[in-house]
Parts: sequence; C-alpha cells; structure tokens
Amino acid sequence: MRALTTTSRSHLVNRNCLLAFALLSGGHRHPSTTGPGTFVSGDLEIDFETRKIRSGKKAVRLTPKEFDLLRYLVSHAGKPVPHRELLQAVWGPDYGDQTDYLRVFMTHLRKKIEPNPAKPQYILTEPWIGYRFDIRI
Repeated sequence: MRALTTTSRSHLVNRNCLLAFALLSGGHRHPSTTGPGTFVSGDLEIDFETRKIRSGKKAVRLTPKEFDLLRYLVSHAGKPVPHRELLQAVWGPDYGDQTDYLRVFMTHLRKKIEPNPAKPQYILTEPWIGYRFDIRI
C-alpha cells in the first residue's frame, strides 16, 4: 500500500491510505485526534495540521465546528457516517438527535468547499443515513 504519492501540486492521499488510517486510528471519535495530515483531491486541499483549506484558487475560512465536521468526514472517507455518529463526535453525546444542527452546518460547509453546492461532489447525502465524504483521486 502506498501511503503518499508525490505530485507537482502536493501530496495526494490515496483511498487505501485513508481507509487504513480509519482502521488504525482505533475508532477514536474525537475529531481533533483523527484525520490525515493533508488531503488533496481535485480543487480541494485540506491541511489538517495548520487548519488551512483551499477550494480552487481561494482560501476558505471554516468555523471550528465546520472544520471538525470536515475532519471527521474525511477520516471516514468513502463510507456513510450516520447522523447520530457525526453529531455525537463533533458536538458531544447529548446531541445525537439534533439533525437540524447538522443540516445547517453541512449547508454552510458545502457552500464553502464545493465548486457547486447544489450538486456536491465531496460531501454527499446518504438519504435516511447521514453523509459520506467522496474521495476523488
């Protein structure tokens, strides 16, 4: 398995590396302790250590909660994350039923990182389940 592939733009994290990371992280649920160091896919670049994000040619500013949501989704890339799991991982155990919070934050996050928020290519809705971060490498 290749951990990182060097390109002229940056390091690309391949699908196997992300999935292996999720397995090796031991199932930690706190978003600040999970997630790869750098993720690059298409026009989206995320540096989890410096908390810097670039979508296309523009730098993106996220709130701490938006960043935690993105980190958690990327650390579970390619698989559906249930609403309850995502809420409890980011807001805490008392927020498992607050899907309205999640819906609002996902809308804001999509507006900031998606090329076309009306047709998302990174943060996909899994009807009746939750959300999935799609890997485009």
